[in-house]
Formats: sequence, structure tokens, C-alpha cells
Amino acid sequence: ENKEMEEEGRSVQNGLAAFASALALSVVTLLPNDGMMPMAQAASPPTQQLEILEAPKIAAHSTSEAVELATSLQKLDAKMYGAFWCSHCLEQKETLGMEAFAKVKYVECAKEAKNSQTKVCKDRDVPGYPTWEINGKLYPGEQDMEELKDIVIKATGAT
Repeated sequence: ENKEMEEEGRSVQNGLAAFASALALSVVTLLPNDGMMPMAQAASPPTQQLEILEAPKIAAHSTSEAVELATSLQKLDAKMYGAFWCSHCLEQKETLGMEAFAKVKYVECAKEAKNSQTKVCKDRDVPGYPTWEINGKLYPGEQDMEELKDIVIKATGAT
């Protein structure tokens, strides 16, 4: 009986020793060695560049009404402030369509985006996205075609 207990004890010790060895090996593998990246991070190079992000492409084509509205916005030097990740900004762009929106000045406010103009957005105190600037006045929120037309009419004094 003593012999059985002795063998069981050695078996547990061997198991613990194997576990401790495996644990030590995994810890050593993950620790930095002489300024090198840990093995767990070795797959990505240490000089990895930050990915520059941009908004999804506009899928909708413009109506003649939208192109006419965009031409009026262009004459007023209107700007739309937005962010590439903003779903309401994309909806606003889709409302005008690709041809009309190409006439509009777009200011990208997200710092990690392509052509980011974060400072311009901060200096102008843009409250959220999208925000339109028409004749120096800010109009926050997504605007439908009628709302944009009304803003243009008020800005130009036209009826």
C-alpha cells in the first residue's frame, strides 16, 4: 500500500513538473528578449503604419433636382462637415447622390481619415456630423432635400 501511494505521489510530482515546465516555456516565449518583440506579436511588424480610412463610396445617382441644389450650395460656398464612419453622413451624401455631392465641399473631421481636417472642424466648433455650413451659419444634422432647399432659399433671399 505504501508503494502504491509512493508511485501515485511521484506521478503527481511528474505531472506538476511537466505542467510547470510547459508554463515556464510559454512565459519565456512571450517575454521580450533583448528588445525584440514578444513572440505573440512577432507576426505584425513593429513599424506597422496606421491605416488611413475613408468613407464608403456613394452608390446613388443624382436627380436633376439634386444637381441643381448642389450647384446652389456650391455658389454659396457651402460645406458639409462629416466623418467617414458616420452613417448619417453617408445617408446625407446618398440623398444628394454621387454627381451632386461631387460639387459640394466636404470637410472630413475624423482624425484617422484620409484628407482629415480635424483642426478646421474644431476651430469651427462643429457640434456633430453631418453639419452643413451655409453662408457662415451651421446647420447640424442630416437634412432632406426640402430642408436643404429651404436653407438655400433663406441664405440667398430667393423665394
